[in-house]
Amino acid sequence: MTQLKCYVRTADKTKKAEIGISPEVTVQEIIETCIEKWSLPDDVSYNLVSINRNMVLNTNHHLIDLGLQEGEILELQPILEAGR
Repeated sequence: MTQLKCYVRTADKTKKAEIGISPEVTVQEIIETCIEKWSLPDDVSYNLVSINRNMVLNTNHHLIDLGLQEGEILELQPILEAGR
């Protein structure tokens, strides 16, 4: 299958990348790759949000199932946890 060109960035917009990804990739795989490539804390949970759709993407879904479009902007957002 052909690659889908998307843009991924961190919530604070300090890290950005244009990526070509296979539609068979899961949202979780994108999150894990961003954590690794950008040396982000791995003790934090993250959501991937479609900025174009204002929608949190389910980590178990494949991109092809979500109907993402070419040029979509995806934002990696940390899940904030309140103190106990």
